[in-house]
Amino acid sequence: MEELTAILKKGVEGETAKEALNRLEKIIEIIQKEQLKVSSVPIDLSKSKPFFFQKITVDEIVGAENKLGVKFPPSYKDFIMTCGLFKLGSENQNYSRLLHPNEIGTLSIALEIDWDISWNSYNPNSKTIMDKIYYFAMGDEDLQLCWYHCFDYNTINEKTKEVMVLDFNQSDWEWMLDDSDIKPCEYNGFDRHVTNVVNNEIERILRLTNCN
Repeated sequence: MEELTAILKKGVEGETAKEALNRLEKIIEIIQKEQLKVSSVPIDLSKSKPFFFQKITVDEIVGAENKLGVKFPPSYKDFIMTCGLFKLGSENQNYSRLLHPNEIGTLSIALEIDWDISWNSYNPNSKTIMDKIYYFAMGDEDLQLCWYHCFDYNTINEKTKEVMVLDFNQSDWEWMLDDSDIKPCEYNGFDRHVTNVVNNEIERILRLTNCN
């Protein structure tokens, strides 16, 4: 389809989270129109659409930041205040769901509680690294491909206050403990994260609908 351009599939450099989600909605709209040309019963793509369910106030953000002792990345704060929290799909779906700021916590504690991890068996620096990683969104918990999406404050850019986003996979997470390649974030990590989520969903949709 001519309208499924490279820009719609991958987005433009420096795309914001809002722009990425708008792109996802646009490509779903185009595909559904194309499907209707050949079938009266097109594949239901409603579960791929962003579902916004709550805008976050400044007071809620400040309260969560004070509780955690960190400042959230500017790109993330701007998005949840202006657009709100979102899921991909319906209200009852948890795929790629942004957590409320009050639900955000450190990955080190989550691993201790949920996975019974004992940090005594790791290098002392390991817990120091994990204490600076905060989960802020759920991944695909049904398939368990990516349980959490996390802000990595080990990579904080002191100028922009942006951090990189890491994907926590319950089967392959110990690479996060490697501090040999930790560098300051050079872009808006949250925006890049949402772009990646959108790109992955678009790829899945194109495979599902046999579109190119």
